[in-house]
Parts: sequence; C-alpha cells; structure tokens
Amino acid sequence: MEQYGLNIIGKDAQIFEPVIIGFPSREFLGKKNYAGAVLGKNAVLRTGTIIYCTVTIGDNFSTGHNVIIREKTTIGDNTAIGTATIIEGTTKIGSNVRIQSMVFIPTNTEIGDNVFIGPNSVLTNDRYPPFGRPALIGPVLEDNTTIGANVTILPGVRIHEGAAVAAGSVVTKDVPTGVLAIGAPARFRELPKRDETIMMHIPIAQPRADTEEIDAVTRVLRSGMFAQGPVVAEFEKEFARYCGVRNAIAVNSGTAALHAAVASAGIGPGDEVIVPTFSFIATASCVSLCGAQPVFADVDPAYFTLDPEAVRKLFSPRTKACHRCPPLWPAIRYRSHKGDVFRSLMHS
Repeated sequence: MEQYGLNIIGKDAQIFEPVIIGFPSREFLGKKNYAGAVLGKNAVLRTGTIIYCTVTIGDNFSTGHNVIIREKTTIGDNTAIGTATIIEGTTKIGSNVRIQSMVFIPTNTEIGDNVFIGPNSVLTNDRYPPFGRPALIGPVLEDNTTIGANVTILPGVRIHEGAAVAAGSVVTKDVPTGVLAIGAPARFRELPKRDETIMMHIPIAQPRADTEEIDAVTRVLRSGMFAQGPVVAEFEKEFARYCGVRNAIAVNSGTAALHAAVASAGIGPGDEVIVPTFSFIATASCVSLCGAQPVFADVDPAYFTLDPEAVRKLFSPRTKACHRCPPLWPAIRYRSHKGDVFRSLMHS
C-alpha cells in the first residue's frame, strides 16, 4: 500500500496491492504532512483503488478494482463501490449505498442512504460543457432511490425519495417521490406493482443519412438503373475487399441475406437452428424458409444478446447452427455431440 499525507485506517482492513491512500489533490502537490484519508474499520480495498486526501469513509466499506475517489468526498457506512467507478471530489454519499461498475459521479453530487446505482450510469454536473457555467451542480439522489443500468442524469436534477429510474433512461428534470422515470427523455409513471411487467419502447435501430448518402441515392435514381448496375458492382467489390474475401453478393434485404446464409450452410428439413428471443423476425423466419426448425434461446438480461448457458441447454442431435447477433457479442462456436464445430450464422 502506498500512502501520502496523514491517513487514518480502521481495524481489520483488507487491502489488495497495489492501492494508494491519501493521494494529494492539486493544492497539496509537493507537500507532506497534509490531511490524508480517513477509513473506517473492516474496509476491503481491491487492486487499483486510489483514494485521495481529505476523503472520509465509514465502516464496512468496499471497492472493486480500479476505483478512484477524489478529494473532499464523504461516504457513510456499509457502502460498496463497483469496479472502474470514478467519484469526483466534493461529493457526499450516504450509508448502505450500492454503486455498480463503471459509474461516473461528478463533483458536487449528493447521494442519500439506501441508494442503488446500476452499471455504466453517468451523472453529470456541467450544463454547458466545457465551460462549467453558471456552476458545476451535480444531481441529488435522495434516500431509497434506485437507478438502473446505463442511465444518464443531467446536472442539478433531483431524484426524490423512493423514486426509481429505468435502465437506459435520460433524466432531464426532477423525478417526484415514489414514481418511475423511464425513457429518453424520461417520462413519469407510477412505480410498477410487484410482479408487474414494465412495457417500454426499445429503439432497435435509428437509421441516419447525411448529405453524402442522400446524394449517392439521388445519383442512382437519376441514372435509371434501379436494379444491379455499376454502383452495385462497385459496392460488391469494395465490400469483398473490406471483408478480405474473394467475392460478395448484394441482395435486396437483410432477410434475403440470412436466407442465403442458412441455405448455403446446407440446413434443411429435420434440422434445428438456435436463435435469440430478442431479434428481428427474419432471424427465425429464414430458418423456417429452409424447412428447418428455429429453437429460441433466452438473451442475457444485461446485453440483450444470446445467453451462452441458455444456448448450451438447447443442444440436441438435430442442432446444426446457432444464430448470433453481432457486434455486441463475440462469435460463439460450440461442438456437437460428434465433435463437429457448429456454424455461427451472422445476422448482419
């Protein structure tokens, strides 16, 4: 453990090197006997944790790996900070708080007791970056609030006691007590009752076309060559070069591409293909078009892509392939009961 300044570390701390405690803020650079960090008893600090000076932390505190806690931050008892989370200075965090991995908490943020913040959430404090005007004001999360994964909360927003924010939401205004904020930008609704299903719109894709794309389409329309033609031939050539293959064939849709992929793999009647439950219908329908049977596997609740364990449980002697949906999940390849490697059909 590397220490700077004058630190107080409570009893029974478990510290996994390398860890830095009392790291100097800008005002103490080059100085020695300045106030370091105060750490309560029973702390668990994992590798890569850096705690700056003038930080005060209560009992039973724990960090994941590579956590940074900046100066003038106070943290209560029984609080856990997940891996790769950054807590900027002058922040107040209460007791019994659970902050998951890769969360960013900016300067001048207040977090109450019994708060949960899901992974990859970003709290902000600068309404007009990078100028910091009129002031850096972080969000306020009152007691007993719950923040889902991948949430963004704008500067100065207050999440009132007992409120919740659904995963992926962008919160632009204060959330009243005991309600659910959901969507981007977030809208308010009553908190769901126990076992109630929350229905929300998930944008699968948002096509964007700039002037360059629009001009390219216009040139094709004006040429009168609506099918095939030199533009298609050039696209096939360039796409093959990009993929590092000899040839590429353009088709009229992703459905046709999937159908061609399944057919070229020799899949037909009597075969089974494992497909994700969360995907466009063509992922399964192209299997049926070839006379085979799609078998649905559940998706990972965090990434919404195929769950490897769910796939593994569905293997049978009739399984010939497994559809996957990149780029969010790397290729998966499994061996059949006979030792053959299954094909992984890309949904592009």
